[in-house]
Amino acid sequence: MSVLFRDMTYALRTFRSTRVFAVTAVLTLALGIGGTTAIFTLMHAVMLKSLPVADPSRLYRIGDGDNCCVQGGPQDRWGMFSFPLFERLKAEATEFESLTAFQAGMNRMAVRRQGVDVAPRPLRAIYVTGNYFTTLGVGPFAGRVFTAEDLRAAVNTRIMAEGAVPAHTICAPGDQAVDPHEEGRGPIRAHAPVVMDIFPRSEATGYFGDLTRTVVRGKASFALHELYAIVHEGVRLGHGMLRAGVEGMKIHKAIQDLFERQGYKTGVKDGRMQGFFHGTGHGLGLQIHEAPSIGKRPCVMRAGHVVTVEPGLYYLGLGGVRIEDVALVTRTGSRCLTKVPKQLEI
Repeated sequence: MSVLFRDMTYALRTFRSTRVFAVTAVLTLALGIGGTTAIFTLMHAVMLKSLPVADPSRLYRIGDGDNCCVQGGPQDRWGMFSFPLFERLKAEATEFESLTAFQAGMNRMAVRRQGVDVAPRPLRAIYVTGNYFTTLGVGPFAGRVFTAEDLRAAVNTRIMAEGAVPAHTICAPGDQAVDPHEEGRGPIRAHAPVVMDIFPRSEATGYFGDLTRTVVRGKASFALHELYAIVHEGVRLGHGMLRAGVEGMKIHKAIQDLFERQGYKTGVKDGRMQGFFHGTGHGLGLQIHEAPSIGKRPCVMRAGHVVTVEPGLYYLGLGGVRIEDVALVTRTGSRCLTKVPKQLEI
């Protein structure tokens, strides 16, 4: 310590006797340290710092340039795509776990709640696809995204208000619906299918109901429209064949053949069963699943049977489509007991 004290004393005396040199040395060091710190801060922010997302190392940008466009229009190298092309990439580029997109250009938007007279403040905003936040692994700055859990809670609340008891309500968005028994979880995306399957039990009688509809909030893709149309045709075929004395296996086989003729194959693909791989229907009463079965097991329809008609098609990358009605079997045909309309886009 004594040596260090003598060295410090000698340095101070030297600086005092040569003040110009001391000032020059201090300023040089200050400028050098300050410049180095500024450059490192810039490089860290631009090149070294991770993006504020959950897993930046797994993110890839599709396009041949850094800029999609500037004022004056697209440049020679850019990455701006039409929405139909984005939909095609999302369906066919299976190398990516998820694809998301944002609008090219910004708009000023304002939102005002109903009944509020104060003028809203417009903000700069862009439209993004429904999976934007989940793909990046971040949450919105304010509010939150609408989820399958939110939808299920709303459906169950309405069921109870109608005097019935809900259980295991299905609100499965997108590829989750490829598993017909998946109840659904996480954000619901615009322009993607949601399979909603409810089977409430009446508190007054103890009897079950059963209803499935597939809906899209927004615009469904052309491929999804086609899938929905063929499933809807399968439902009509099932209703048309239902009558006393008909084998349930015959109805099920006819719908399977319809789907196969239209090119919708059933089998294992990418490690998952896809296509039409469950029964067409089942009996309904004091139990949610009763005889007779409309599937691969031999069962004969009898007058007075109440059964479901619920064909479906399920493919990864497209999602699931299932439509379900309840029908009463009569001697000469059947009567559909379900009054809920069938509408894909809402």
